[in-house]
Amino acid sequence: MKNPICYLSFLCFLVACSKPEFRKGVESYESTYFTRFDAPLYGVDFLLTDEESIIVAGAEAPYGLVNARPMVLSLNQGKEISWMTLLPGGRQNRFSSMKLSSTPEGDYLLFNNAENPDNETERGLKFSTINEIGTITWSHTLYEDDRELQSSSMVQLTDGDYMVLSENAEGLSIENNLHLSRVSAEGDLIWSKLLENTTVSIAGPLLYFPGQEFLMGISEKSLGFPDVEVQLYKFDLEGNLIWQETIVESGPVYPNSARIVSMQDDEIMVSFSSGNDVVLIRMDTAGNIIWERKFEGERLDISVGGIQTLDGHYLLLANTSSYGNGEFDVMLTKVDCQGEIIWDKVYGGTESDAAFKVVEKANGDLLVLGNVNREITALSETNLFILETDSEGNPK
Repeated sequence: MKNPICYLSFLCFLVACSKPEFRKGVESYESTYFTRFDAPLYGVDFLLTDEESIIVAGAEAPYGLVNARPMVLSLNQGKEISWMTLLPGGRQNRFSSMKLSSTPEGDYLLFNNAENPDNETERGLKFSTINEIGTITWSHTLYEDDRELQSSSMVQLTDGDYMVLSENAEGLSIENNLHLSRVSAEGDLIWSKLLENTTVSIAGPLLYFPGQEFLMGISEKSLGFPDVEVQLYKFDLEGNLIWQETIVESGPVYPNSARIVSMQDDEIMVSFSSGNDVVLIRMDTAGNIIWERKFEGERLDISVGGIQTLDGHYLLLANTSSYGNGEFDVMLTKVDCQGEIIWDKVYGGTESDAAFKVVEKANGDLLVLGNVNREITALSETNLFILETDSEGNPK
């Protein structure tokens, strides 16, 4: 059954598709609330265990991300490192695509890119399983002949298989095709498909809808700086394209800011950064727009993603240079099902603070994973941080 308040908002906003939202009363907090780690660690993805340990995927980066090594670590309830496991390196310049998943056996599956040591023109999709004490139990890399696959997103199906969305890169070209793979729980390739007529520059997140057995994804295509096209896709579980929809035909979209999140009532939330602003669009899974909001910034605000909260609202995660204390700071914005702002909170210090992911705990508290960067360069020193707040965004 549809949420009645949200359904009424659908009727009310059919004629008001793009309503600008001016932020008011933004509350700002210092980075003293961050739990930081002195080691040069870079966090990308994390998950929360039943025992409320935090498992983090990222990189050990003593000299920035140029020669970094992929890693997985565990933090106990006191946010202290219990163990850290370094994985074999290689040309790892797509750390942002690292994904973590828990397995039915209680282990952790890490998904990332890996270069073929025997053929420098090939880059594959690497799956590694790490047990609860940080030991790598198996590792498997899938290569496609003479293809350079840039991993983007991974979801697990109800039968235990994984679906992987990636880009089939062609040398230095910024125009690639989407590539969809189905992989068994043991890391074996079941099938892979190069999706025609899906020319993209960057593939975004992939969503799985288990009740209806389909997938949805998002991508960006560069049309020449600063114009970008944003596309939404729907696939069946055999990798067949059901439909694709252009959300933005041409606009100044910030690279790798397009995100998609599943919501209640078979709806999705799409976010991306356009100019200085963050755009939020609520849609149904048939591709119809319910409403659109634009959260205006004085400087660059970069959409990172978001989640549906336990109370049915939406929490938007962004990195902002319009508010806060440093080059960039972390911003959480909670909106209701009509897209109206409930509260805005910003967190950060005088350095550049960038968030990657937010998770809601069972009690409604929020956990944010991010990195403090000394400078905004590939060689800058980074420090992983965890921020915990209550359900209203107040730091704990």
